[in-house]
Amino acid sequence: MTEITPFILSMKKFSLYTITFFAVGITVLLISFFSFQHIYSLSKEDLFNAKFEAGKREAREIGNLLEMQLRQGIPKETVIQNLQNSIANTDTQSSFICMYNQKGIELCHPNPALIGQIIDKNNSTFTSGTKHSDFIEILNSGKESTGTRHFVQSRDRSSEIVSVFPVGGSDWMVASHANLEVINEQIRNLYLKFSIVFLFATLLILVVSFLLIRMIYRKYEAEKNNEINDLNDEINQLTAINTQLNSIHERLKLHADLPLKKILLKILREG
Repeated sequence: MTEITPFILSMKKFSLYTITFFAVGITVLLISFFSFQHIYSLSKEDLFNAKFEAGKREAREIGNLLEMQLRQGIPKETVIQNLQNSIANTDTQSSFICMYNQKGIELCHPNPALIGQIIDKNNSTFTSGTKHSDFIEILNSGKESTGTRHFVQSRDRSSEIVSVFPVGGSDWMVASHANLEVINEQIRNLYLKFSIVFLFATLLILVVSFLLIRMIYRKYEAEKNNEINDLNDEINQLTAINTQLNSIHERLKLHADLPLKKILLKILREG
């Protein structure tokens, strides 16, 4: 009889070990990937919503402040000049405040050179939800609104998130602007950070999974090796018994002409 060699079983264990590891690895990668996409999409949406809400709040607060000044009897020219002094030469790359009247004339802007500029129908478009219109129509309406502004004629200006708020007691429209290009850059940085965390977490999970599977299979292999050794011992014993039986059988053939009793006595003496 042939011994059961550990090599054959170890090969089978290795194949099972490899299949298990790859199955766990692929499962972890898929779960991590879809989780990453879901969390990134939520974070991106939250960032845009935060920018929209911040713009609305900023325009509303400044609009209410200007309205309060008008109610206190401060001349309109003084109120406009005070606002212009507070926003003059501020950074316009990320976000800024300006003010128009409902005819589309720029009353205040961080860049004083743009004061007096008239917003016409061809200047820019405005999208709020599913509603599309020209930006001048938003100013003409005199109503609070928030959306994205896209410049048609000027390629030098990026699209913006704009929140406009009417100032009570006047035809003024305070507008809060947030540069979409800057926001998209923040989103790209966010995506990069998420990617790094995703890769690190995935590699960590795979390493831990590999070590756990290896530890489990080592214990499993130790138990199986003990079983194999026990089986081999039994096989050796059976082989020895079988050898003895064959030897007895051959001796019986050699002394077939003698009586059975004499044959057995002879075998016992020889054995």
